[in-house]
Amino acid sequence: MRIAFFTELFTPSRGGQEFRYGRLAKALAEGGHSAAIFTVDHTGGSLPVEETIDGTPVVRYLALRDFVRPGRRSLDGLGRYALATAAEVRRRRDEFDAVVVNQMPLAHLPFLPRDARLAVDWCEYAPGSLAGGLSRWEAGRFDRNLTVDDTVGRRLAAPRARAAWCVVRTPLELARYADGPKAEGRILFVGRLVPHKNVAALAEAVVRLRDRGTVPWTLDVVGDGPLAPALRERFARYSFVRFVGPIDDATKCALLRSAFLVALPSLREGLPNAALEALASGAPIVTCDAPQNALADFVRAHGVGAVARGPGPAAIAAAIAGVDRAAWEGYRARAGALRESLDPTRSARALVSFLQGVST
Repeated sequence: MRIAFFTELFTPSRGGQEFRYGRLAKALAEGGHSAAIFTVDHTGGSLPVEETIDGTPVVRYLALRDFVRPGRRSLDGLGRYALATAAEVRRRRDEFDAVVVNQMPLAHLPFLPRDARLAVDWCEYAPGSLAGGLSRWEAGRFDRNLTVDDTVGRRLAAPRARAAWCVVRTPLELARYADGPKAEGRILFVGRLVPHKNVAALAEAVVRLRDRGTVPWTLDVVGDGPLAPALRERFARYSFVRFVGPIDDATKCALLRSAFLVALPSLREGLPNAALEALASGAPIVTCDAPQNALADFVRAHGVGAVARGPGPAAIAAAIAGVDRAAWEGYRARAGALRESLDPTRSARALVSFLQGVST
């Protein structure tokens, strides 16, 4: 089967959608199928229009300078992306058996054609917002919808019953992740240092926990972003809060292997790669209740961690402190049970079967 992925951003940009489509394309190739990735040059023209990355053809059909900004997109860029993407989908769809279009940044969805070969891939849902209303309407407009987890699909609650849905988990190379001895009290955050990731509240929660003196809590913050300088300065006097910065995959996997908890207290989230990597490493997850945080639904539904009652430092600290040994062992066991759902072969088979019209 030949599948085209349309994604707003791709390598050398780093993030969830970039990882998802790179891994799915590789898994498809290993299963005897083929995939191509269509995306933008987010640097404004310094990247090749066409190249092959890890064996997958990548086509950058639009160059946009200053399109990506922390937590938002430029209005001019959104308009250009929406029109160019719809045109490219129409131009390319006959070259493929199926076309998968990433939901982000939403602006392009109203311009896409209704086509039985097209599926929209949903990674998050923001209820109670303009974006959430548009997402819900669009999810019902298309005949086929993919999602990273059924908790996201349930949040969308597509109004048109005949729309078909399928869960396709982002696959991981499971051999790279291992469940090793856990260092009690070691908390790990992995992600972009942007406002909605709520890292300041997490660090403040760990400071409060240390003041209680019951457990030697530490926090390793892996990643980079616009908030990095301010966060480093704010928490510089606390030796137990370490800003590791960007690291290679081997180092990240080692940190995951020894992490007692992986904390992802985002204000807005779907099912981030860091959560899947935590599951693959046998590490329970701590997140928080926030209207746009679907990860809280996932953690509750699968029993793989604790959910703070709110996104503030006090609530996060209480959730972490409430993870006693019995609860932690249960979370860890259930995380391990989900590990095989991240196998690349399973994700590729689910995707192909759904796109071919076979019930999964």
